[in-house]
Amino acid sequence: MEEIQYKGKTADNLVIVEITKEPGGNPEKKYFHGIRCGLAFPPPGSTSTDQNTYGYFCLIGQEVNRLLTGQYPMTLLAEGQDAVILELFRKMFDAMVVFGATEIFTDLSQSYRFYAEHLMNYYRMKRSSQDIIIEQAPYADVFRQGFETADRMASSKLLYIPKSSIARSQFKVIKKEDLDMRPEMMFNGINAVRYVLAAMEMVEVSITGPPAKLKTVSPLAWT
Repeated sequence: MEEIQYKGKTADNLVIVEITKEPGGNPEKKYFHGIRCGLAFPPPGSTSTDQNTYGYFCLIGQEVNRLLTGQYPMTLLAEGQDAVILELFRKMFDAMVVFGATEIFTDLSQSYRFYAEHLMNYYRMKRSSQDIIIEQAPYADVFRQGFETADRMASSKLLYIPKSSIARSQFKVIKKEDLDMRPEMMFNGINAVRYVLAAMEMVEVSITGPPAKLKTVSPLAWT
């Protein structure tokens, strides 16, 4: 089972992480910056017990070392989910403290106003000492674009999502026909990942190149 361990920060505030990808393997030390949080609220009015519809968050960071293409690889460093929204917020803010993340990207549209107001209230009452910015995720209402970006990045080794993660399991099972339904209501992990990637694209377009038309799901990227 893969393991990601937080090991502290450097003098210039880079996050140090050790990643062990194989059981008994040697950990690889990596340095990250630009760590951002994606938060997927449960579907509006949901009472489902399906864990894929729970609230979910993830933290994704950019490696300090660029590839030969000049692009920064990204890694999902932490994630969590919970059916109880306030417990989800607690887990999320705790993880953000550890990794030094200060930005949350989520869907703040009218459809999720109930959860967004709870998030704002929780922050003001419980976590106002943290320096946090809560922002609308770019293209939050366009699932296909964010999904296709993640799929392409994983295929080109620009995005690493641990095999044992919730998000990875959803990328493995989603089918092309799911994209013609309402996938944003069924795949909380993919939602949060695409929120972060869309935000990073806005900051540095070169990480993924121009958007491409969705042709098919690439299962080899998630094996």
